[in-house]
Amino acid sequence: YQMNYIIQQIGTSAGLVNQHPRGKMVGLAYESFRVAQRRAEAMLDLSCLNGGSVVLLGGIQINMSDPLPDFFLPLSCCVYRDGQQPERLEHMISEGNMFSGRP
Repeated sequence: YQMNYIIQQIGTSAGLVNQHPRGKMVGLAYESFRVAQRRAEAMLDLSCLNGGSVVLLGGIQINMSDPLPDFFLPLSCCVYRDGQQPERLEHMISEGNMFSGRP
């Protein structure tokens, strides 16, 4: 079911994938992220938080060949609270604010 859902959703955006300025594989990764993000947001049930909040951090996992390390490219960060508009925190994960990974 999961793969069929993803294929169906991405199929509606094939033009975006194929025309991505960095190539089809990059376009596919970004469109897959958007599909997963929309699905995660649709599944949120904020009424069960009892005044609490939930943070969704989303991005793309980049798997590298050995001996290189894998990477996570964060693309979204949002705080959800019942009865409130989501608080977007993407500015905190922008390229200029990210930890470089160097000691």
